[in-house]
Amino acid sequence: MEEAGNGDPKRVAESGQPLHFDSFDGLAVHRTAGRPTNGDAGWALAEAGAGKVGGAGVDALVDKAVGAMASAAPRAAAGAAWQVVSIGTLAYHLYTEGYEKPHREKDLQHSLGASDAGVAGLAQALPFDDDFKRAVATVHGGSSNAAVGVTNSLRKPEHRAELAELTLRADRGLVDAAPLVRAAAHDIAACMKGAASDKEHAAVARARGDLVAAENFEQRAAAAAVRASEHEKVALAPLLTRAQGDAAYGLGVQSAMHHALRVELGRETREHFAGSVANARAELAAVDPRTITISG
Repeated sequence: MEEAGNGDPKRVAESGQPLHFDSFDGLAVHRTAGRPTNGDAGWALAEAGAGKVGGAGVDALVDKAVGAMASAAPRAAAGAAWQVVSIGTLAYHLYTEGYEKPHREKDLQHSLGASDAGVAGLAQALPFDDDFKRAVATVHGGSSNAAVGVTNSLRKPEHRAELAELTLRADRGLVDAAPLVRAAAHDIAACMKGAASDKEHAAVARARGDLVAAENFEQRAAAAAVRASEHEKVALAPLLTRAQGDAAYGLGVQSAMHHALRVELGRETREHFAGSVANARAELAAVDPRTITISG
């Protein structure tokens, strides 16, 4: 990532630890901030704190925060209590909620964006098929320039051994995941088909002006997508810890699921998937240390 110009991972990562390329998490998943609702006192404090950064006086912030907390009857007592809290204490909360936390969130998003670029770049450098590479690029929508930089860096002659090791890790992920995804792919594909069908029905209903039916179909599609995700999580549970700690291995696991689903959806033959697994197993066998038998 340093060579790709995306910053030193040790500085980018919020925790101060080397940046972790988690192939199972995409930046888009984290962009929906877990903020409380506008009626929540915590969010009111955050808004007030943002005003403080803009130069508003502390007294005005106190009035705004107390007013927000006392605006609803259940919070009236809390609002009155805040009036007797020292300015310094409230200012601390305003700073924490309105300035420090948003800046930490910015650092985290920066870190996740760099992680996405790293995963996408790694996927492009490894010998996956183009269809899977496109899928990874879609899920990990980080900086495309940085992703290209990662890919080009890994393909340099001086990184040949490193790329070979990463390829073997991806092969191991594919081989380990193959039996698990084959067992789960039918149920996951059925959920995906159901979700697609419900989305089509929703579009037809919405086109004819039946909004109630459209919303019902959309809810069914969302529920089917959730079930598919749950099936995938259960199937891959034995591998998730390693997959989340090793991006290359994780990409291998995801490629196994990707191809197993393509088989179930009729977009790929079982023989093609079996051949990919056999090739990966052969590559691993070629480098695995041989078992030494001691007799006598």
